[in-house]
Amino acid sequence: MKKMQAQKTMEKKESKVNEINKLLREDITPTLEKLRSQRSAYLQWASNSTEIERLHRQETAYLYYQARETLREGDEENRLLAEELQLKDALKRVEKEESELHASMKRLEDARSARNGDEVEEVHRREVEKSKELVKENSSYVNEIQSVDREKQELRRSEERLRLSEKSVSELRERLRRKEVECEHVKKDLAEERVSLEALEKRLEGKESGSSFSELVSGQRRWQVEVASRIKQLDQRYKEGVEELKRCEERVKRCASDAASGESALRACEERIQSARSELSSVAFDASEFDRLEARVSGLERECSGLRRSLEEAESEVSSSVQFRYTDPEPGFDRSRVKGVVAELIEVREERYSQAVEVAAGGKLYQVVVDSEKTGELLLKKGRLQRRVTIIPLNRIKHRTLPQAKVAQAQRVAPRGQVQLALMLVGYEKSVQEAIEYVFGSTLVCESLEVARKVTFNPAIRARTVTVEGDVFEPSGIVEGGSRRRGAPVLSLLAKANKVRGELDAKERELEASSRELSEMRKRAEKYRSAKSALELALHNLEVLEKAEGVAEEALVREEAKKKKEEVRELKRLLEEACEEEKKGSERLLELEAREKEVEKGVVMEAEVEACRVRVRDLTKASEECVNACEELRLECEEVCGECASLRESIAKQEAGVAEHGKRVEGLERRVREVKEEYEKVKREASEKKEEARRQSEELRGLEKALEACASERVRVEGVLKQNGVKKAKLEKARSEAERRVASLLSEHKWLASEESEVGKEGGDYDFKRVKMEEVHSRVVALEEEQEQLGRRLNKKVLGMMEKAESEYEELLKKREIIEKDKSQIEKVIEELDVKKKETLATTYAKVNRDFGSIFSTLLPDASARLEPSNGNVLEGLEVRVAFGGKEKESLSELSGGQRSLLALSLVLSLLLFKPAPMYILDEVDAALDLSHTQNIGRMLRKHFGQSQFIVVSLKEGMFTNANVLFRTKFVDGVSTVTRTVGQVEEGEEEGEKRRKRV
Repeated sequence: MKKMQAQKTMEKKESKVNEINKLLREDITPTLEKLRSQRSAYLQWASNSTEIERLHRQETAYLYYQARETLREGDEENRLLAEELQLKDALKRVEKEESELHASMKRLEDARSARNGDEVEEVHRREVEKSKELVKENSSYVNEIQSVDREKQELRRSEERLRLSEKSVSELRERLRRKEVECEHVKKDLAEERVSLEALEKRLEGKESGSSFSELVSGQRRWQVEVASRIKQLDQRYKEGVEELKRCEERVKRCASDAASGESALRACEERIQSARSELSSVAFDASEFDRLEARVSGLERECSGLRRSLEEAESEVSSSVQFRYTDPEPGFDRSRVKGVVAELIEVREERYSQAVEVAAGGKLYQVVVDSEKTGELLLKKGRLQRRVTIIPLNRIKHRTLPQAKVAQAQRVAPRGQVQLALMLVGYEKSVQEAIEYVFGSTLVCESLEVARKVTFNPAIRARTVTVEGDVFEPSGIVEGGSRRRGAPVLSLLAKANKVRGELDAKERELEASSRELSEMRKRAEKYRSAKSALELALHNLEVLEKAEGVAEEALVREEAKKKKEEVRELKRLLEEACEEEKKGSERLLELEAREKEVEKGVVMEAEVEACRVRVRDLTKASEECVNACEELRLECEEVCGECASLRESIAKQEAGVAEHGKRVEGLERRVREVKEEYEKVKREASEKKEEARRQSEELRGLEKALEACASERVRVEGVLKQNGVKKAKLEKARSEAERRVASLLSEHKWLASEESEVGKEGGDYDFKRVKMEEVHSRVVALEEEQEQLGRRLNKKVLGMMEKAESEYEELLKKREIIEKDKSQIEKVIEELDVKKKETLATTYAKVNRDFGSIFSTLLPDASARLEPSNGNVLEGLEVRVAFGGKEKESLSELSGGQRSLLALSLVLSLLLFKPAPMYILDEVDAALDLSHTQNIGRMLRKHFGQSQFIVVSLKEGMFTNANVLFRTKFVDGVSTVTRTVGQVEEGEEEGEKRRKRV
């Protein structure tokens, strides 16, 4: 109930807050914002008024300050006079310096033209001649070296052929010696076989005496002794040869370590020779082409020099008005923004119109064309121009081209081809079209005076015309002409200079290309000479190394060791052959001795004779073959020996030729060195001459720059003098004006007299060195415009209205704050009560659930009951769950009426047990129960309600047995009577109490 009242109170307060918020939102706040805006405008208007008044005073003070300063500038006139005298003196000095520079330039040019021309040509000619001679001698020297190399190669090939031939001779002689030894052996065997055959035949004929075999045996024994002696000699020689071979091999090893460096140097030198030859062959150098190119470059240099002189002469004839010089007005200035003087931007299509075009342009011919007015402003302010110029900005120029109808009318009035628009007679780039149309677009060029007069004064045309001779007709009636400026027209001179400049540019490009080519060829020539020198040095080093003692000694020792090895090998072979011969001889001796015994015994047979005859025939044939082979080998050896002799003669001649070529190479080398020294000398002389010419050119350019600086200084001084004159006139005029203004300001503004001392004072409000008056004026204009706008919607009562509205606003805010504070307090109390309610309910649920289950289990043994929160939340409700014998029932409808009664009684009693009362009255609650359940109720009351008193109305015995005191009511003689009976339980308790007291 209290919660509902509190909630109603909160609703009332919420309604009040909403009402206050609505009032603030819809009425107070918009009004307050409007008043704030009006107050801000009012305060701004007041501030602006004060500021405008202050700025007006500053403007007035500034006018007074300017006028006062003008009056104080009396010393400025004196300063200008003194400066004018100084400038005139400076002008005289500059003019004198200019004349001296002109004289110095003339002297230098005369000296250069008189001295440098022929001398430079002569030195250059000598340099070219020496270069050609050096190339020629060098070529001869290289060719001679190549010839020597070819001769040496041929000599080495001949020596190699001779070595091979001598080796062939040795081999042939060895083969011949072997074949001769073989032939001797065959002949010896043949003689022996013949002796044997003869003895055998005599023996067969009975004439054999036995002495032949004895002689054979004796001869064989002597031969055996000779062979043994020869074997002994060969063995001794073989051993000595082996020892000598060992000593040679040791010498070879010693020489090898000494000659290793020499051999590596020799191989490196040969590699350098091969590399130098490859490099020399890879260099594409042609001496004749080099001479032709040098002559070409020399001719182009002379042509360029002549064209430069012509260009200088042509440019000197052109007026200085055509030349426009300036310095960059700012760092990184793009010079393409300055297009140039009009005269340089056009090209007259036909030279005969040059005079007419020049007159048609007039002074505009010397005006300068730029891309924009910003570029023109930069040039005028910071370009340090040497003369006054008129600038044509392309983005601002407004040209007026003669209408095509008038041009067509003029061409109809005049004879055919007698009238043309001046614009059509010049060529120009499209980027400067606007400027050229501005200069030439309104002038017609006529062939004669008569045509010009007719066209100019024609009512339908009325245009300015110029004749080819330079006469001018104006539509206003003015006619100019009659005499011409002496000399060629400026445009003709410019065309001539441009033509020469074009030729010079072409020649310089050609010279640059030829010079680059000549430079490349000079590099190749230098590379060629370097490669040739490297080849010569390598060949010389090779020759020195080939003659080196260590290499020669090693070669001799190796050759000696080789020969000794061959000799040892040959001795070994001869020893082996001698041993083999001794073996065969021993066998032969044994055979002869056996035959001799057989002959002595007479055991010779005819078959042996026939066999001996066969052997004789075979040996005879073998002897003839050996003789023929020896003859063939002898003839071949003689032929090879003849070839060796011819090779020796050829080698001797070749060595003589190499020596002769070497002498010629030495002579050519000396000649090349001499010519090279002469060439270097002439080259240094030419370089000195060129350097001298370059120094003279630099000196001349320095004089030209100094002359330009003098001219610039003269123009500057003249300009300052003119400016000083103008300043003097302005100062006089400004002084009178200032006097009038001072008097006027003092009379109009009285406050000015009192604040005069503050005007111009540093750090004050009227410090005009610090205060920018352009900003002050702009500020005044802006403030006045703002005041005008503010005055249209100004509310001068806004301050009072604002104060009242703000007080109302503050009062409402306070009320709303109080209501919100009360509301917050009520909400806090409700939250606390809700928390306490939840805690109490949870405690009650726990106790009631515990007692509910216990009471029900007492009333119905083997049964249980509990209260279960719905969805786990006690606040949402409790559900009764009953179980019998551990099996839970789905719903209470499954219970009997008595069970439901006991369940309800248990729930009621558990609720009563949470907060017990002192007395309870039960009226026949057991009427529908049987005896056992009635007894259970009695036991339950004694168990759970021991501190409470129950008055139970019952008619069943089971209930009586649990009562402490029993009151019975009945009718006796028509009167209700009550009988009190103390129950057994009570008696037992009283007796127990008495016993305790006695104890």
